[in-house]
Amino acid sequence: MIKKILYTILVVCLSACCTKRQTTTDNDIASANSFWGNVFKDLCKQSNKENICLSPLSAQFAMAMLANGAEGETKEEICKVLGSYADINAHYNNLLEESNASKECEVNIANSIWINDKLSVKEQFITKNKDYYNAAIEVTPFNKNTLLRINNWCKDMTNGKITSILSDIKPGDRMYLINALYFNADWNKPFNKENTKKENFTTEKGKVVEVDMMTANENSLYYNDEQVEMTVKRYKGNYSMILALPKENVKCSDVAHTLLQDIDKYLSDMNMCNVKLSLPKFTTEFGSSLKDVLEQQGITRAFSHGAELKGISDAPLCVDDIIQKTYVNVDEEGTEAAAVTAITVRLTAMRPEKSVAMKLNRPFVYAIINNESNEVLFIGKVGNPIKK
Repeated sequence: MIKKILYTILVVCLSACCTKRQTTTDNDIASANSFWGNVFKDLCKQSNKENICLSPLSAQFAMAMLANGAEGETKEEICKVLGSYADINAHYNNLLEESNASKECEVNIANSIWINDKLSVKEQFITKNKDYYNAAIEVTPFNKNTLLRINNWCKDMTNGKITSILSDIKPGDRMYLINALYFNADWNKPFNKENTKKENFTTEKGKVVEVDMMTANENSLYYNDEQVEMTVKRYKGNYSMILALPKENVKCSDVAHTLLQDIDKYLSDMNMCNVKLSLPKFTTEFGSSLKDVLEQQGITRAFSHGAELKGISDAPLCVDDIIQKTYVNVDEEGTEAAAVTAITVRLTAMRPEKSVAMKLNRPFVYAIINNESNEVLFIGKVGNPIKK
């Protein structure tokens, strides 16, 4: 019963089957939660930026399309590391339809596959991705005009928040699998702008900066232990934001990792409480290659000369890189967020290298979630709210 009223973290995982309907289990969710918790922790170690944001959902849509062309050990790695769904295509097809049908908030998911006209692609790969992911298919010369079109597609699909994903087209590039995710929702109970005041925030590097601190006093789910303090703030519609404040000397990356690893425990232990919440307004823009952190989690074959992508083409192909850019803006009215993930596939022969007060006045973690489908849209760390 309690799970039906809690606002669960949204997580998806990968497998590679092709029937039309499926049932998501707790094991599926736990497997994906664990994987993306590890990825986010590694990403925090890899980046020297104070504000980091990852969209598991965007990355997984792009990788799910890739899985339709993977075989052998390459396909096994994706399934083993990213999840255990019985039918990945049906899962994402359901999620795509449900997300894009949202009425009280705006959640748009778009997919596209850009194919170099020099590459002969198998029809089954194209058909699956069109049928299950509604992917727009573009067969075109890979030149400056195509680069402009790809970046304009990303801009259009994210309401102008992410204006480009690729900086150039390399000679060996043969395919780009791209997902764009856009989220825009108002708080169920907005912050009163008159209550927003200038307050101090101690950054991750120990510097004190002045921020616009929003405040609200409402009944919300709440959790507190020796490692972290958490609460939930709802949006209109079927989404919420979990806010997690690490205790002193506890790292945000560790909290995010543990949150995803043990989400069931935290959700079952939450209680309704009158929470006086203080939350800084912030805007985060983050971009990174996910290749290194994915390889650390066991996805190596797809990036190697031994990649088994014969389901795409008989040409010798491998994944060159997986790039993601994210944008999140949080203010008194709600949240606007966007993500684009691009997978570059290239020829292997040319492969390059109670009543409580919770004040978030120091680095914290946030996650944008779906209240019912258990998918993670965004998870991030704010180390300095005045920096993008």
